[in-house]
Amino acid sequence: QFPFWRTFFEELGFRVVVSSETDNKIMKKSLDMIVAETCLPVEVIHGHIYDLLEQQVDYIFIPFIITEKGEKDDPTYNYNCTYVQTYPFMVKTALSPEDREKLLIPALNFKYFGKVLNKELSDFMWEKFKISRKKVINAIMKADRLQTQYERNLEIRGKEVLDNLPDNKESVVILGRPYNTGDPALNMSLVEKLINLDVIPIPIEFLPVSGEHITRDYRQMYWPNGKSILAAARIIGRDKKLHAVYMSNYRCGPDSFLSHFVNEEMAGKPYLELEIDEHSADAGLITRCEAFLDSMKGSKLINKVRNEVFIPRGFSASPAKDRILYFPYMCDAGEAIAAASRSCGIDAHVLPKEDERDLELGRKYTTGKECFPMICTTGSFLKKLMEPGIDPKKTSFFMPDHNGPCRFGQYNKFQSILFNRLGFEDVRIISPSNDTSYEEISAGQGTKFRYLAWKGIVAVDLLRKLKQERKPYESYPGATDLIYNEALSMVVTSIEHGAKDIIEILKQTARRMHEIPMKNGLRKPVIAVVGEIFMRDNPFCNGFIIDRLEKNGAETWIAPFGEWLSYTTYRYIRDSIWKGDYKGLMKAKIQDLAQRTVAKKLQKSLLGMYDSQREVELHEMLESCGPYIHKHYDGDPALNLGTSVVLSKTGISGIANILPFTCMPGTVIESVSDWFKRNHNNIPYVNIAYDGQDNTTIDMRIQAFMYQAREFAKERGYDQDVKKFMEPSLV
Repeated sequence: QFPFWRTFFEELGFRVVVSSETDNKIMKKSLDMIVAETCLPVEVIHGHIYDLLEQQVDYIFIPFIITEKGEKDDPTYNYNCTYVQTYPFMVKTALSPEDREKLLIPALNFKYFGKVLNKELSDFMWEKFKISRKKVINAIMKADRLQTQYERNLEIRGKEVLDNLPDNKESVVILGRPYNTGDPALNMSLVEKLINLDVIPIPIEFLPVSGEHITRDYRQMYWPNGKSILAAARIIGRDKKLHAVYMSNYRCGPDSFLSHFVNEEMAGKPYLELEIDEHSADAGLITRCEAFLDSMKGSKLINKVRNEVFIPRGFSASPAKDRILYFPYMCDAGEAIAAASRSCGIDAHVLPKEDERDLELGRKYTTGKECFPMICTTGSFLKKLMEPGIDPKKTSFFMPDHNGPCRFGQYNKFQSILFNRLGFEDVRIISPSNDTSYEEISAGQGTKFRYLAWKGIVAVDLLRKLKQERKPYESYPGATDLIYNEALSMVVTSIEHGAKDIIEILKQTARRMHEIPMKNGLRKPVIAVVGEIFMRDNPFCNGFIIDRLEKNGAETWIAPFGEWLSYTTYRYIRDSIWKGDYKGLMKAKIQDLAQRTVAKKLQKSLLGMYDSQREVELHEMLESCGPYIHKHYDGDPALNLGTSVVLSKTGISGIANILPFTCMPGTVIESVSDWFKRNHNNIPYVNIAYDGQDNTTIDMRIQAFMYQAREFAKERGYDQDVKKFMEPSLV
């Protein structure tokens, strides 16, 4: 997009300076500066920004570009991936306060090119430079014309090349992202190496990818580069003259899923996949290219028929009443959602908590590069399908659609392809969208389902708060869990039958909890457990982190499951405004009002019976996350960091951030966590990345963390008499 931005800034009177070409100096400086392990291109950005600082520029433009322009029929949000969106916030933490002042980080939505983008850019340029709206919009229009012409010229040149490929040479398309395929340092001079091997290298931009309409088969393929890569793979798969080198990076999140889809689209045609990181060796790359060319020669001697291509299919937004609907276990609130489904006539159940068998099956059919929650849920689904007597024609699994930017929205596509490959093509995946806050799962009874499900989710969150506060102090181990499990069962039954007695169940449970005999002593350090929503309250999938913290002397507070539903409603409101969908806006606002009313009523019923000062409202989270992440980043970081900011003022003594290993949003949080800690009195903070591989390192880190938390609590006088604190206030 350099033609766009160069034109934009020059039209407004700026002199544009570009950082130096990537070299060893920039690579080394990048590795010295990074605060978290990401993919190589995002790491290298740090060195480029330092290079510009050394050139003593006045400002460095690193925009938070949320979405890209797309085709008119593009049904997705066209999100940039998590790292491409959030690198400005990661870089920011690595710079001095003086250097941070030079960063220009507007939040921009190219998906809504016109009214929304014009406002975002013109507001930013007026606030920063007092440039008029008219000048900014004129610059945007001219920049867009030149960018469009540039892209059209690429396609024209590409057609000329593709129409005149020689028969006596191999032609290889370089699949990948432009910041890899176009940077000789990041692609290890692949173009020159191929030319030296008498191969014609073709950039992906030369292929007519827009004509493939890839989202018809891969709905919610919301990454623009992902669309291009899949469309190019489809073209290459059917063109006898073309082959492919697929260039990726170690720790590239999107490619952990795209590589599966590309493999399908290539239909058995050989291609080379290269994964580059800062340790990749030049000689190894040449050897792999030579071996690939040899394999291509061999494949041409075999009259091979194209393999069957499996594309994602078997989805439905609403469950069918003639099928059993299974929810993967995530947390106990899932039982409330299943009960609300049953109240609407859907035979719905939550699968058992994950165990080693689920993990074994999930790992068998994945590469290990995918998200840990996806591996776990895939294993749970397969274990159910492999049970004796299960009829795939009567079975469906809940795996919602998600419009990005993280990988969650690709889970169901991978699982669909896998089921088809394994012969379970009759299974259905139920995929309501977070665009409408998942209302389609109601089978036509949206209002009833959402009311009951929300009531149950809030009730289970409150039960958990009661349990977490009492359990560390119980005189008889297991007493709190016994009452909690009985109450959970009663809530589930109540939801299934209309939820008329929910408040009485909550009050009765609170009274029983307060009757549990407690040990004498001081209150333990309160540790807030935040993080990835699937893992933070899922014992097996987070390595039993709550038990470990309590064993080391903690009282824990866990971020509520209900915050995600509140957040999807907030996004429904915001996105309806951006789209100009006033019907959707009205519907979303009514939904938001109903949710807040129900939550307040249930919370009020337990007023004085639990520590309600830690009820963090969604608007507080989003208003508080600003120093570390923009509130319009769609996903966990805004909620996680905003919650942490608010909770740090409520007497907690530490924060444990739980994330899946290589989770992109989790890594963003990890990258700013030290800055957060410094800004909040050095509150103890630990990031725990888990992938099912248990080790003593986690225990050692928790022990050190809890030592810091105890000292922090003592210094601030939080270690008061626990019985005095726990006395119920019957307000």
